[in-house]
Amino acid sequence: MISKCTICGRQCWTCRACNNRMYCEFCNHCNLHGQEPPAPEMIRPPRQERGRLFVVTVAFLTRRGWSADHRVRVRSAGLAGAIWKGVRTARREHLAPRTHVRQARVSAVAA
Repeated sequence: MISKCTICGRQCWTCRACNNRMYCEFCNHCNLHGQEPPAPEMIRPPRQERGRLFVVTVAFLTRRGWSADHRVRVRSAGLAGAIWKGVRTARREHLAPRTHVRQARVSAVAA
Protein backbone atom coordinates (compact mmCIF):
# COMPACT_ATOMS: atom_id res chain seq x y z
CA MET A 1 0.00 0.00 0.00
CA ILE A 2 1.35 3.40 -0.98
CA SER A 3 1.15 5.98 1.77
CA LYS A 4 -0.31 9.34 0.78
CA CYS A 5 0.29 12.78 2.23
CA THR A 6 -2.54 14.02 4.44
CA ILE A 7 -2.02 17.61 3.23
CA CYS A 8 -1.88 17.33 -0.55
CA GLY A 9 -2.74 13.67 -1.25
CA ARG A 10 0.37 12.87 -3.27
CA GLN A 11 2.54 9.80 -2.80
CA CYS A 12 4.80 10.10 0.24
CA TRP A 13 8.55 9.62 0.42
CA THR A 14 10.90 8.79 3.25
CA CYS A 15 11.50 11.64 5.69
CA ARG A 16 15.17 12.61 5.82
CA ALA A 17 14.99 13.58 9.48
CA CYS A 18 13.10 10.67 11.02
CA ASN A 19 13.28 8.01 8.26
CA ASN A 20 9.48 7.76 8.23
CA ARG A 21 7.49 7.26 5.06
CA MET A 22 4.91 9.98 5.72
CA TYR A 23 6.97 12.81 4.25
CA CYS A 24 5.78 14.55 1.11
CA GLU A 25 8.41 16.28 -1.00
CA PHE A 26 5.88 18.70 -2.51
CA CYS A 27 4.41 20.24 0.64
CA ASN A 28 7.57 19.64 2.75
CA HIS A 29 5.62 18.38 5.74
CA CYS A 30 6.29 15.43 8.04
CA ASN A 31 3.04 14.24 9.60
CA LEU A 32 4.43 12.50 12.67
CA HIS A 33 7.27 14.69 13.83
CA GLY A 34 6.82 18.14 12.31
CA GLN A 35 3.15 19.02 12.93
CA GLU A 36 3.63 22.56 11.60
CA PRO A 37 1.55 23.45 8.56
CA PRO A 38 3.41 23.71 5.27
CA ALA A 39 4.50 27.09 4.01
CA PRO A 40 1.96 28.70 1.66
CA GLU A 41 4.47 28.89 -1.19
CA MET A 42 5.02 25.12 -1.00
CA ILE A 43 1.35 24.25 -1.62
CA ARG A 44 0.54 24.46 -5.28
CA PRO A 45 -2.82 25.96 -6.24
CA PRO A 46 -5.19 23.81 -8.27
CA ARG A 47 -4.44 23.72 -11.95
CA GLN A 48 -6.22 26.32 -14.01
CA GLU A 49 -7.97 25.31 -17.18
CA ARG A 50 -5.66 26.59 -19.83
CA GLY A 51 -5.33 26.58 -23.53
CA ARG A 52 -6.83 28.08 -26.61
CA LEU A 53 -10.25 27.45 -28.04
CA PHE A 54 -10.46 25.18 -31.09
CA VAL A 55 -13.36 24.31 -33.36
CA VAL A 56 -13.04 20.64 -34.31
CA THR A 57 -15.06 19.18 -37.16
CA VAL A 58 -15.44 15.39 -36.96
CA ALA A 59 -17.09 12.84 -39.27
CA PHE A 60 -17.21 9.13 -38.43
CA LEU A 61 -17.16 6.14 -40.76
CA THR A 62 -19.45 3.45 -39.37
CA ARG A 63 -21.16 0.44 -40.96
CA ARG A 64 -23.80 2.78 -42.37
CA GLY A 65 -21.22 4.98 -44.08
CA TRP A 66 -19.92 8.45 -43.29
CA SER A 67 -21.88 10.42 -40.74
CA ALA A 68 -22.58 14.12 -41.06
CA ASP A 69 -19.93 16.58 -39.92
CA HIS A 70 -20.18 17.37 -36.22
CA ARG A 71 -18.67 20.63 -34.94
CA VAL A 72 -17.34 20.67 -31.39
CA ARG A 73 -15.78 23.56 -29.46
CA VAL A 74 -12.83 22.40 -27.34
CA ARG A 75 -10.26 24.06 -25.07
CA SER A 76 -6.75 22.67 -25.34
CA ALA A 77 -3.13 23.75 -25.13
CA GLY A 78 -2.22 22.43 -28.57
CA LEU A 79 -3.61 21.13 -31.82
CA ALA A 80 -3.08 17.42 -31.10
CA GLY A 81 -4.86 17.62 -27.75
CA ALA A 82 -7.72 19.53 -29.34
CA ILE A 83 -8.14 16.81 -31.95
CA TRP A 84 -8.20 14.08 -29.29
CA LYS A 85 -10.70 15.93 -27.13
CA GLY A 86 -12.82 16.83 -30.13
CA VAL A 87 -13.08 13.24 -31.35
CA ARG A 88 -13.95 12.00 -27.85
CA THR A 89 -16.63 14.61 -27.18
CA ALA A 90 -18.15 14.32 -30.67
CA ARG A 91 -18.36 10.58 -30.34
CA ARG A 92 -19.89 10.84 -26.88
CA GLU A 93 -22.46 13.46 -27.95
CA HIS A 94 -23.48 12.32 -31.44
CA LEU A 95 -23.04 8.54 -31.63
CA ALA A 96 -24.93 5.80 -29.86
CA PRO A 97 -22.95 3.87 -27.24
CA ARG A 98 -20.92 0.91 -28.56
CA THR A 99 -21.04 2.13 -32.14
CA HIS A 100 -18.11 0.66 -34.03
CA VAL A 101 -16.14 3.47 -35.65
CA ARG A 102 -13.84 2.43 -38.50
CA GLN A 103 -12.37 5.82 -39.29
CA ALA A 104 -12.67 9.42 -38.23
CA ARG A 105 -12.16 12.43 -40.49
CA VAL A 106 -10.99 15.39 -38.41
CA SER A 107 -10.13 19.01 -39.04
CA ALA A 108 -9.36 21.55 -36.33
CA VAL A 109 -9.23 25.36 -36.53
CA ALA A 110 -8.16 27.71 -33.77
CA ALA A 111 -11.09 29.95 -32.90
